[in-house]
Amino acid sequence: MKTHPSNIRPGDIDYYFTASLNRRLARHRLAQSIWDAAIPALLLLGAMAFSCSALAATDDEIANAIYKLEGGAKAKAPYGILSIKVRDAAHGRKICLNTIRNSRTRWIKSGRPGDELDFLANRYCPPSADPVGNRNWKRNIHKLTK
Repeated sequence: MKTHPSNIRPGDIDYYFTASLNRRLARHRLAQSIWDAAIPALLLLGAMAFSCSALAATDDEIANAIYKLEGGAKAKAPYGILSIKVRDAAHGRKICLNTIRNSRTRWIKSGRPGDELDFLANRYCPPSADPVGNRNWKRNIHKLTK
């Protein structure tokens, strides 16, 4: 029950002030405990993001490896792109880089199962189409990106 300020007795002022202060302190302690719990989590996420990006090959390095893997300048299909008609090597590289980025996005959305390059290999050279080729592709892409 709320009391009108004119009905508060002198002894009640301490009670209302203390209750209000206690509520503010409780909110502050809650906010502080949430913040204290969030800082280590944010630091851990930042460290994970840095370590993953520092260890993984760049998109250009992966594209260069795919170019070599798929036959280089002698290849009939630059960068092994068979899904659409490729005009030239520059167009093939653009499609290859898009495939690499899209594969990384799918890999992250699926919860990062296994190695990123293995995930890309399963997309680029599916094991259902060529199981031996898939194993060779995975082995070679790992060698070329180190």
